[in-house]
Amino acid sequence: MKVLSPYEVLFLAHSVYSIRASAESVVRDIYKQRSHKSFPGVKAPFDPATLNAFKGRTGVRFTSQSLQFLTASTGFGFLARQQSLGASEYVLVTRGTDMTPDWLSNLNVGVATGPSSKLVHAGFNDTFNSYRTQLETLLRQVGPPPAVIHCVGHSLGGALANLNAALLHERGYTVCLYTLGAPRVGHYPFAKDLETKLKGRVYRVANRFDPVAMMPVFPYCHAAVKDDTYITHAGGTLINFEAHSTDPNKPGYAVPMNHPGKTWADLKQPMVRVGALNETLDDSIKILGTGLLFSGQLLVLIGQAIYKLCSKISQAALLTTQRFFEGCAEAMDRLAELLMACATQSFIMKEEAKAIVGAIMKFLGRSSHVVADQLTVAVVRWALSQLTTELQAKATLAITRRY
Repeated sequence: MKVLSPYEVLFLAHSVYSIRASAESVVRDIYKQRSHKSFPGVKAPFDPATLNAFKGRTGVRFTSQSLQFLTASTGFGFLARQQSLGASEYVLVTRGTDMTPDWLSNLNVGVATGPSSKLVHAGFNDTFNSYRTQLETLLRQVGPPPAVIHCVGHSLGGALANLNAALLHERGYTVCLYTLGAPRVGHYPFAKDLETKLKGRVYRVANRFDPVAMMPVFPYCHAAVKDDTYITHAGGTLINFEAHSTDPNKPGYAVPMNHPGKTWADLKQPMVRVGALNETLDDSIKILGTGLLFSGQLLVLIGQAIYKLCSKISQAALLTTQRFFEGCAEAMDRLAELLMACATQSFIMKEEAKAIVGAIMKFLGRSSHVVADQLTVAVVRWALSQLTTELQAKATLAITRRY
């Protein structure tokens, strides 16, 4: 089995956007002529003659005719064959958000039962189901079953690649999963189940400063539950929209990936981590120094501090919260309650919880005096909600300014 290189994944994830508004024959010709926009002269890592496109529907479903413009059925991806060591391997590539209805699907954060019978993001699952029958038909028409299928996607396309991989594994295919800047797709059971089934064939690339890769928030979880994530830091040190880009001419995913000689090992970078158990969040923040407003490194520290604090009660508490969270409840309420449960255990843990809320205020550029004297579920919920709102706004900007 030939693993796709970072360069090939970038090429596929970026070039698939042409599928939305172009006829299948036009897209085939683009790849045949090696003249794809932003990648002139680059040979596609598959046989263009075997490319078969499929359409998907995005957006919130409306019955009113006056709102039908908020849904759309457009080209969403393609299946094509590549040959590796005599074995038939295929690439299955899905595009990301490229129009208003696509982003409405991103905002539809209810839960639904995904292809592996686990809870997943309702909007992503709705789009996936809109082309699922077409995909299964294409797979039946290619002849002998593919030896390997490489599922690739950026942004919303990466979320769909997760769902594609889950379906294809259920159908008995050997699958590799590659995503760039993908949002979280499902709750912990979905993520853990997919990671376990793919047995190390998960290549999740996430820019440390890409807000889209941080959404949706808890209890959604990335399929790379452990350390199968390739973290990049292109595009500065702040959470920003350009960090989400795949354009070879902009900072973002192209910076570490846009070279034929790049390997997956090249993309591995150490994460900023909260250190020993006796090291406080405040100690870690001091290392970062100034410039904490929308700092990607500070956000990493906040997330790790929350996980470390909650783990002091019980590792199972985190997993239970994610496993049995119901869509009718507010995720921020549940996480706020969990943090407060930690804070009531001891004075030290309460101070750690206050430090987390204070760090969130620093990230947002707001005064932290609100937690100077008391800590309540309402205060924690408010801080977490403010954080989520800001990240959602930045993710929206990243989506709308993808190019």
